[in-house]
Amino acid sequence: YEQRYEVIERNYLVFPQKSGTLQIEPLTFNGVMIDSQQRRRMRVNEASEPSSLRVMPPPSEFTGNDWLPAKSLEVSETWQEDSKQIQVGDAITRTITISALGLLGSALPPTPHPNSTTIKSYPDKAIVESLPHDSGAQATRKESITLIAVNEGELTIPKITIPWWDTINKVQR
Repeated sequence: YEQRYEVIERNYLVFPQKSGTLQIEPLTFNGVMIDSQQRRRMRVNEASEPSSLRVMPPPSEFTGNDWLPAKSLEVSETWQEDSKQIQVGDAITRTITISALGLLGSALPPTPHPNSTTIKSYPDKAIVESLPHDSGAQATRKESITLIAVNEGELTIPKITIPWWDTINKVQR
């Protein structure tokens, strides 16, 4: 006697938005099973058990403005051309990429844009992506900013610092 089954597996990724108890309602399945020996169809209804999760608040030692719990987070930048010497009226493009493992792209914060009497910044729309990963999700936020020199002078562009919580080592990075 041979029995054939079709198996459908669904994986869900849950990102709680607040601390406390998270109730997950039972998943239900409604379908049809074919009994090949008796040549008839039978309706099948099944439900999983409900689940309950305790969602912890951010640790008190976390000092960032945006709660970013991740396995890793990296910030990188590229410049369209050599940015050490530019003339008034010149435009250069700075691209900043934030990559995180264990977060959705929508959780990654925008980066600050420098504006001063020396330079004006014109950001393009950010490209935000979330891809499935063994660790849940892999997120990327890519921002391109065109900087135009409007006056003569020296400008130091401040570093970008994004505090995040290392979920593996349980420390702020």
